[in-house]
Amino acid sequence: MQFDHLRHPRVYHFDETLRRHREEFIPLAKALHRTDPLADAAVSAMADIPTRERMAIIDAAIRGDEAPAPGPPAALEELIEEAHQVPRWVDWSRLERGAAVLMRTGILGGITLGAKSLIEGYCAPAGNKPLAMSGRLQDQAAMRLNETARFVEAVGSPRGMRPGQPGFTITLKVRLMHASVRQLIWQSGRWRSDLWALPINQHDMVATIHLFSTSFLEGVQHLGMRLSPSDQEDFLHLWRYVGYVIGVDEDLLPRTMPEAHLQWSIIGATQGPPDDDSRALAMALLENPLHEATTDEERARARKHVAFAKAICRSLLKEEHADALGLPKGGWGVLPPLVTRTIRSLDRIRRIGFVEPWLEKQGRRYWNHTVAIGSRGRPIRFDLATELARQ
Repeated sequence: MQFDHLRHPRVYHFDETLRRHREEFIPLAKALHRTDPLADAAVSAMADIPTRERMAIIDAAIRGDEAPAPGPPAALEELIEEAHQVPRWVDWSRLERGAAVLMRTGILGGITLGAKSLIEGYCAPAGNKPLAMSGRLQDQAAMRLNETARFVEAVGSPRGMRPGQPGFTITLKVRLMHASVRQLIWQSGRWRSDLWALPINQHDMVATIHLFSTSFLEGVQHLGMRLSPSDQEDFLHLWRYVGYVIGVDEDLLPRTMPEAHLQWSIIGATQGPPDDDSRALAMALLENPLHEATTDEERARARKHVAFAKAICRSLLKEEHADALGLPKGGWGVLPPLVTRTIRSLDRIRRIGFVEPWLEKQGRRYWNHTVAIGSRGRPIRFDLATELARQ
């Protein structure tokens, strides 16, 4: 057949999806076989530079300062120059409104990110392999979560995605982190392209943007927060630009919420069921408070926190995914609907003029506090990966 060359073992329901959504599906199928050449070249060019010096060069190059010897390689300069070329479709006022929506979600956004968005990413049995191989969740759960919180806080800060600002800078560093993981995976000889396609490929990169946008919006609204169509479109516009800076091919990024919902549904329909790595990654995230606790009192509190987190997670996921991850039924299961009804009742107050600015302010305080508590005063650096987990 005409499109047989696009078939891959990781793509489920190929024929049905091709028949129903050919125009939208073919670019996603092709994207499994593309990565991010600019970032890969930049990381390769710095392979022989010691880690500390390499990060100093990256930091200086992104800021536009004079980098320490031996200076930034041409490939890194090319990557940074390309990222600074703001697409004509970027509307800064819409980005600011999208960032304000992100901050207004406050603790609901934090719950959604941890109990839905990230977990849905782990459910992808091929897309989760780079994270599983890197060991950055099982072995370094706290660091990984702190990096994610700082990334979200920076993206949602005022003017945060302007070139040179924290959101832009961190997004570019995450792009280089992805490339460093890809490099280590190739060097390990453990990657199975015949099963998983390319590591951190364009398909999985745009899927990650959906986790922070489409999936996130679904989650906060499921929990009871009402968002207008314009709020949702502005929020998507913010993450469309984040996707551009992080290295997703521009033509893959959805421009409107209907496009986003369709693309996200295709991605979900064509991935396989959660696997052992999905369960290990999900439990590492959800049960992290148990591992962080050091006293009997902290452990007792952590057990309640974990039970509630699993109940919320089950309510936010598809039932088949929750079952596959082994999330318990019953127990705290009656609480999520109660939380949702309460939030929906309180959400009516947002129609009062001064409430939304107040919620945005409180949301920023929540994310700032989350980052401060998680980092414990230590800088969150987004260093490039230097090794994978043990096999």
